[in-house]
Amino acid sequence: MLPEEKTKEKILVLLTVFLLFIFVGILFFSISLNNKNKTEILKRQVLKIKAEREMTAKLNQVQIATSSLPELTSESFITLAITDNGAKKVLIQKNPDWALPIASITKLMTAIVILENINPETKIKATTDYIGLEESTFILEADHFYTVKELLANMLISSDNDSARLLSSTLGEVNFIAKMNLKAQELNLTKTNYFNVTGLDPVKPDLNANLSSPNDLANLLIYIKNKHPEILELTTNPSYNFCDINNNCKLINNTNRFLSDEDFKFKIVGGKTGSTDLAKKNLVLMVEPITNVTIINIVLGAKDNFVDTESLINNIIINN
Repeated sequence: MLPEEKTKEKILVLLTVFLLFIFVGILFFSISLNNKNKTEILKRQVLKIKAEREMTAKLNQVQIATSSLPELTSESFITLAITDNGAKKVLIQKNPDWALPIASITKLMTAIVILENINPETKIKATTDYIGLEESTFILEADHFYTVKELLANMLISSDNDSARLLSSTLGEVNFIAKMNLKAQELNLTKTNYFNVTGLDPVKPDLNANLSSPNDLANLLIYIKNKHPEILELTTNPSYNFCDINNNCKLINNTNRFLSDEDFKFKIVGGKTGSTDLAKKNLVLMVEPITNVTIINIVLGAKDNFVDTESLINNIIINN
């Protein structure tokens, strides 16, 4: 064999060894990476199972003392415990799927439609087409401009109907109501139907009132908690300095009297009142009895929504 051929053969052998070395290295790296990925997946699964067990244990701590519960006047209600990972536990309920008039609890869906379609910094001019109408609180002033953000606060805190009507003007009232019902369908709220943006009783006997059930409203609140917690945050203000774009302000007060009750049992994380002749007294309330657990309490068609709610909340027991 000629020297040149020997040299080529050596180079070929060295090249083959080098490529084999690279191949083996890649193979071991791939195996190592695959094992690492499997380890990470297994670790996440273990942590998930551990977290679920911890949440279940927390959920099991929460009970309601039904034996000491006084008679309630609400036509339907539900008290539900939920964890941050989505586990649920019904503590007590009565007619949870009854579709009843919900009055101003409607405004929670009004807020959702606004936040999912309109920039909160949008400015809206208040006109007599929308303000000073039925059940007006006369907080808004004609020809003043307000941001969507401020109108949301006024609607959710003082339950102002003018603010709800003015907000609906951003999309056109008919289109706005259609979006409210579409959202209800998307969330599978089968007992829920909206006919106006305020929750006021129909002005004519042949018209319909806004309806929902405790189960539907509980699911709506869970959606708000997960997707629009700013709605809940607004509803926890006992009072609020409501201003137009020129900083002309008025102090408004929350319709939820529990927010100013220093003796109330748990931390309030959200809520909304609703009251009309047809709906009677309604209240949805979210409280946090222990970390990572939220209580959703809903009463519909009550003689006194605060008395019934307090009766339910005060009978919640946390077992340590």
